[in-house]
Amino acid sequence: MKENAARRWMHRLVRRVFCRHALAWVRNIHGDEINATGCRTVWICEKCGKCIYDRDYVLKSSAIKVYDPTNAKSPDAGATE
Repeated sequence: MKENAARRWMHRLVRRVFCRHALAWVRNIHGDEINATGCRTVWICEKCGKCIYDRDYVLKSSAIKVYDPTNAKSPDAGATE
């Protein structure tokens, strides 16, 4: 059981490191939250699920759409063991 969990964890880690992120915009950060986080925009990779915090409001060239959490599937949904 532990070996299977360790294998899944390692698979997610390797996938995030080597992922060519397909970014989707999640939200802009306003007010005092900017001071607390040091960023202004939140992005998420639709392939691996990694959250990316950016200091600018600039639209990334690799951003494909606005993130919709209601239609998002788990990053591990495609993995079968």
